[in-house]
Amino acid sequence: RWKNPKDGLVIEGLLTLPVGYKSGRVPLLTFGHGGPASRFGENYLGYLGHIYAPQTLAANGFAVLRPNPRGTGGYGRAFRVANRNDWGGLDWIDINAGIDKVIADGVADPQRLGLMGWSYGGFIASWALGHSDRFRAISIGAPVVDLLSFHGTTDIRAFIPSYFAGMPLDLLRAHSPIWNLKKTRARVLIQHGEADDRVPITQGTMLYRMLDELGVNVTMVTYPRTPHVPREPKLRIDVARRNVEFFVDALRE
Repeated sequence: RWKNPKDGLVIEGLLTLPVGYKSGRVPLLTFGHGGPASRFGENYLGYLGHIYAPQTLAANGFAVLRPNPRGTGGYGRAFRVANRNDWGGLDWIDINAGIDKVIADGVADPQRLGLMGWSYGGFIASWALGHSDRFRAISIGAPVVDLLSFHGTTDIRAFIPSYFAGMPLDLLRAHSPIWNLKKTRARVLIQHGEADDRVPITQGTMLYRMLDELGVNVTMVTYPRTPHVPREPKLRIDVARRNVEFFVDALRE
């Protein structure tokens, strides 16, 4: 547990340590969940464990932090709606405060930080590109990057209005990662399904093109027949394998 430094809200998260860990600093990967009302619970593989496999990452020497920032379900209505009109605001500070705690506890190496997430977690990972220089590697899955065009193309038409009442265009733009990008030293991996109706692949493509034009080290991998979350076993294996290889290569000593 830790507190948000701005308003003192208590945030919980799960920390998986590397296999055989005893002491010292290790690379830390932070996993942002989707929803944003999904949550991480205390179970073995857990949420999207077939995409960002914590047990495999731990076997490769990584600590994995899975925070439940404001907006997460399961903590009551007030906590659940605390990110209304504020995607990338206090929820982003919640997550970074958790990273700060793992560093302060002597576990995480601040020079070897990675971030990953799918869907709303992909939004958070994309948001980091324009709002942080602390990450060396960022893996982004099926991200929402432009709130207005997402609203105009997703199969859940009422979703964005439920978070941004009245849909004010200046607010939508201010909270869209694509309008806040800057060149980053981080290596970036984007993964997206070609048959995604929830977060259409145009969202990931826009992000890839903008980062490429900024001169960022970015790779995009698309998956045929794949909806919002990979289903076919061979494709699930490919998604997970690429993430392990990406972080091992990017965060090695």
